Amino acid sequence: MFKPFLTANWRYLAMLNFVVDPKLLEPLVPSGTELDFHEGQTF
Repeated sequence: MFKPFLTANWRYLAMLNFVVDPKLLEPLVPSGTELDFHEGQTF
């Protein structure tokens, strides 16, 4: 029987999303990937 390698609890979690200009994010995106847009905006 194997023991779990990683475990986690998601308690008191808050996720904040906000619109960001894609020109600011593009230099940070790894090569071979692209930004995802939702209704024309990047979050």
